[in-house]
This record gives sequence, structure tokens and C-alpha cells, in this order.
Amino acid sequence: MNPSRTHARTISVVIAAALGLAGCSSEPSPIPGGGSAHSHSSESGPATVNGLAPVGTPSVLNNSVTVLDEVVDGVRHLVYRDTRAAGTRSPIHVHPSGGTTCVISGEMTLFVEGLEPRIARAGDCYWMPADTPMYGYSSGSGAATFFDAFNLTAGQDEWIVVEPGEEALSHNFG
Repeated sequence: MNPSRTHARTISVVIAAALGLAGCSSEPSPIPGGGSAHSHSSESGPATVNGLAPVGTPSVLNNSVTVLDEVVDGVRHLVYRDTRAAGTRSPIHVHPSGGTTCVISGEMTLFVEGLEPRIARAGDCYWMPADTPMYGYSSGSGAATFFDAFNLTAGQDEWIVVEPGEEALSHNFG
């Protein structure tokens, strides 16, 4: 096994154990009805995901704290603890190397190009595929708190905002 993958897996297990999430599902629940509450858009591109306009208001995170920033064997392992207000979302973005989100409290819904929307509640984690347009929406009645984890090469950003007009939200983490 690749040492970097082993290190990242160890980090995930440590986070889960610290939160008492060991044994919780890593597969969030699909949105009933496939997320049909979205308005339809005739355009595909960076202003839509799966041809649908995003739900929620794009905003910065309420609180983002770097909890791990370590380089091992040339790979930067980066973990943030984030809080997003209910009804807000990230701008549409891509992760050059992908990433993992584990929800501590509240509820997040992940919208990824080419996939069905997924709901993640406390104890659930989801994978964010590399180079794929997506956004995360705080879909519960209160704020969502979660860990975002990334394994990056030297000089690589954890995300790139691709939603037109929302580029100012690029400096969101840590």
C-alpha cells in the first residue's frame, strides 16, 4: 500500500475515533426524490451542477480551523474543521486531488456533477472526486460542522472555485 494512502487512512481513523464515529456509515443517504427541488437550467457549465442551478446562498464558512497541515513523503496532508450556516453553500468548485468530508454535527448535502445528490449527517463521510464540479449545501435546520481532508502535491490548492461571480470565495479555508 502507498505510504501516503496509509497515512491518510490513519488520519481518517483517528478523526473518527476522536469523534466517536467509529463504525458509522461512510455512505451518506441519497436525497429522497433525487433532489428535485432544484430549478432547472437550460445551460450546463460552471454555473450549474447536473444542469441544475444550485440551491442555497453561496458564502464563506463561518469558522474554518486548520487542524492538520503536515508534509509526509512529499504529500501535504491537510485537514480543516469547518462550520457552515444552515441554508448556505460553497460555490461550485473542483478539488484537483479530491478530498473527504466527515460531518460532525448538522447535515450537509453534496451535489456532484454526474452523481445523485447525497445527504450526510453526523457520523457520515463522503468522497469528493478530483476535477469534478460540485458544491456542498448545509441542508439541516442548524449549522453543519465537519472535517475536510485533502492530500495535495507541492503547491497544489485544495480547491478551485469555478462558479462565475463567486471567485472571491476562493479564500475560504483555515
